[in-house]
Amino acid sequence: MSEKKLVWNVRYLLTSKFNALPVVLRSVDWRDPYMRTEMYHLLYQWSRPNTPENALELLHFEFSDARVRHFAVIMCLAELCHFKLKTYLLQIVQCLKIELHHYSVLAHFILQRAIQAPYLIGHHVFWLCK
Repeated sequence: MSEKKLVWNVRYLLTSKFNALPVVLRSVDWRDPYMRTEMYHLLYQWSRPNTPENALELLHFEFSDARVRHFAVIMCLAELCHFKLKTYLLQIVQCLKIELHHYSVLAHFILQRAIQAPYLIGHHVFWLCK
């Protein structure tokens, strides 16, 4: 518990390092309204992920908060071109299975991209969901 407090206390110093974001998110007590609100404000001040793998880590079941998942999709995955996105479709569809709600930012993102590129993305999404 003291390690979590230590990480929470130095959270502002870690905002320039995206790899520290999952560690800070694990230190948040999501039941505490102050900590949750503080983390929401801090989230969009964080540096952007340098690889899609880093964004996929935020879609892990540990981070079930909708705003954290929104951050992962909007800040990184949305910027991927169709060809690069196709590389990560298997992992993204696996993340879709642990979404709390059927209609989520991730589901919307996948459907939108599948409609934009039906042969490149849509076909693969169909068979990965099958």
